[in-house]
Amino acid sequence: MDSIVSSLRLLVRQLASDGGQGPGHRARGGGGRADWGMVVELADHYFLSPALWKSLNQVPPNFAVPEDIAAYLGQVYRLNSERNQGLLGQLEELVFGLNAQGIEPVLLKGASHLVTDVYPDPACRMMGDLDLLVGPGEIDRALEVLEELNYGVKPQDRTRFDDHHHVAPRIREDRLAPVELHRGLILHEVAHLLPTEVAIRNTEAVASNGWSARILSPTYRMIHNMLHSGIVNRYYEESELDLNALYEMYRMMRRYGERIDWAEIAATFAGHQIKGVLDGYLHALKNLFGAAPEGARVGIGAHSFFLRALARVRWRGYDRFEQRLSNLSPRRIRARYGLTADHGPVAINLKRVQLVAEKLRERRAGSA
Repeated sequence: MDSIVSSLRLLVRQLASDGGQGPGHRARGGGGRADWGMVVELADHYFLSPALWKSLNQVPPNFAVPEDIAAYLGQVYRLNSERNQGLLGQLEELVFGLNAQGIEPVLLKGASHLVTDVYPDPACRMMGDLDLLVGPGEIDRALEVLEELNYGVKPQDRTRFDDHHHVAPRIREDRLAPVELHRGLILHEVAHLLPTEVAIRNTEAVASNGWSARILSPTYRMIHNMLHSGIVNRYYEESELDLNALYEMYRMMRRYGERIDWAEIAATFAGHQIKGVLDGYLHALKNLFGAAPEGARVGIGAHSFFLRALARVRWRGYDRFEQRLSNLSPRRIRARYGLTADHGPVAINLKRVQLVAEKLRERRAGSA
């Protein structure tokens, strides 16, 4: 096995070693001589360096970590710890303000992990902004609260987000992160996969220091994680490994166990003909972290997704090839040429041939 995949497996094995693993939770591979430069490069790429440092301190490996590597990881962890403590203060200020107007927001993604114990330490999770979902009819009042708290919006963003699932990010110079107020859970184009009203019905209360908010239930956090990574960010379509999302899934499985309703998750994905995303992510989770729901079965499509994703990790140049290949996907062909769901495989293949011909003509014209 080549160095980069060995380093990837070593990173995963260390991340999965941070305390009391139960049966079926044994990350695979990663033995042998460690290329710590590559391990840290991968940890940085997937925003997992703070989590790696935490795990190295909880369960030291049976081999030496170079001093410069340990010093670097420790510094990244401390900086992220300070930042997340500041983000928690910023979040509490926001929720207090919203509560005062009768609004109980749903904390999404990283914001939810600031107030829960999915990770061994909130500092393990890196985040760029704070995402809060408010109920129907609450968005205008919520924006007034942010305005009262001296949050503003960049002039160029005022209309760009008119038809978006969240309003333009609100910023304040003396606060650490932009705030994204969501009117919907995910992009409008794929909102039918997880309707906002369904998600809001499947939330639970969280409170601290006099404020109250809600978070998605473990089952719906798992669904949201995979939809956001695999569909919205297109990691599944582009056969790319989202190790950050997989680690979050692993942490949620460790934390919530049987509270995660895998039958409901499978029904949600199968009901929208996207079970391939679920199967692909579960296969990657099992292969890397040794964790999977009881009775999970995946087929050749999931195995193929994982092999392509590993290939993209292994060969950086493969990214360019995969990008070109993804341009020929049915979704992108339909979008490019205005085809509808009524256009079948023959029409799609004809347009694929047309696209390749167009690209060849462009290349010849450029070299003339």
